[in-house]
Amino acid sequence: MTVQAPSTTRPAFLRPAVPAWTEAQRSILSFLEYLFVVATLILCLNGFREVFTSESADSSVSTLTDSNFSFQLFSGTLYLIAAAFILADLSRFIHLCLRNWAVLLMLAIIVMSSAWSVYPMVSFRRASALLLTTGFAAYFAMRFSPQTGLKLVAWACGISAAASLVLVVVDPAAAIHPASDIHAGDWRGVFGMKNVMGRSMAFGVLTLIATTFVVRPAARLLAIAGIVLCAAMLIMSAARTGWVVAVFVLFAAPFFVLLQPNRFSRAVRIFMVALAAVAGCMLVAMTFQYGLALIGRDETLSGRTHLWDLALASGKKRFLIGAGYRAYWTESGASDIYTQTSLGGRSLGNGHNGYLDTWLELGMIGFSAFLLLLVTVLVRITRYLTRSADAIGLWMAMAVSYMALYALTEQVLMQQSEITWVMTVATLFWLTPLRAATGRPVRWRPASAPQEAAAGTHPSAPAGSGGYPAAARRVPPRIGYAGAKGAVPRRPA
Repeated sequence: MTVQAPSTTRPAFLRPAVPAWTEAQRSILSFLEYLFVVATLILCLNGFREVFTSESADSSVSTLTDSNFSFQLFSGTLYLIAAAFILADLSRFIHLCLRNWAVLLMLAIIVMSSAWSVYPMVSFRRASALLLTTGFAAYFAMRFSPQTGLKLVAWACGISAAASLVLVVVDPAAAIHPASDIHAGDWRGVFGMKNVMGRSMAFGVLTLIATTFVVRPAARLLAIAGIVLCAAMLIMSAARTGWVVAVFVLFAAPFFVLLQPNRFSRAVRIFMVALAAVAGCMLVAMTFQYGLALIGRDETLSGRTHLWDLALASGKKRFLIGAGYRAYWTESGASDIYTQTSLGGRSLGNGHNGYLDTWLELGMIGFSAFLLLLVTVLVRITRYLTRSADAIGLWMAMAVSYMALYALTEQVLMQQSEITWVMTVATLFWLTPLRAATGRPVRWRPASAPQEAAAGTHPSAPAGSGGYPAAARRVPPRIGYAGAKGAVPRRPA
């Protein structure tokens, strides 16, 4: 009887074949993702918000602490979809977050403000919504290049404008403020209020202007039509702030172009733009009274300056830490202001000044963190403009200028489900500097060997050099930007 040794080979089990994605399926998935992003951007533009708001909703002070469950459910679902995409690339997300500690610091202060807020649950709920909005902005920057992101935002603005025009024709009562309203006759479209429509359409005009420089000639005609439509909606909304902000940013656009590479050195370009900015501020300071009269406004900005005086006196009680994120303009946070004004129990919602509201809600600690965040954005955009001559830097500069100007009379800073916050975070992620891991000198090699020519091409390599610079030199520590992969290349300094 012979005993056979056990076989060392393992039985081969058949694995089910996984079919590969076809090009048609990939195209469908890409289209659905684009559709999802555009829908979320329309939401951040405040479009179709009235769908989630009942007509019987009052404007009392107590309603400032209420929540809209249907809107939370819809927006939360969209943001969770974006979170799923982030989890698929979690390591890269963490890497980008660690290089944007100014955003992390700002969010940490906002969340921690729930501990000392006059309405802790209100601050915590709205801080959670801001975190979800930040997550979508991070997904937006990681998933799409700035060029694609510009086009998607342009689509969202154009669709919102077209939907507003259709609503005016189909149902004028819903798209135009009624005669009993203080804004009687002004268009509000799908945005529910004329000022919100004016703010979104002003951003649409600026975005679509930048889009004309990155699309093909055939699509450029569509972008120009979108500019005309958004401008028409902006005019019909009678939102004076939107008019002024759009004009100011368009006048500043040539100076942004001046920052881009030209015959002057970078230092000279920055000095010229800074000098022009100082001259422009002095000109505005000397002529703002005539400008206000031209658009039918007085020096009090429709009573805003009186409100700001009261808010400054009230905010000194919580000078360092504030009343909590989005909790100041409630019945407890601004009780002394409501008793000194003839609002009749109606809510203000905000102080009509984003910088003032940031201090009132987060105190001087939070306001300092916001200034640090704003300076970081400005420095990165300026650095990009001085090194790249494209429309992407122009769009980012106009978007940040739009936010900074609008915040003078509206609360648009660090607002949940708001396009300005989405653009701020996405810009920081797109322009996150990458650092090289080595500083070894790069040797020049001829392009005769195929393997050398197929190697990674150095950004400064001239044509026909085989992917290497003409002279050996040391690779600088900062070599590019960490937005969407390969999206925003930059030449070494």
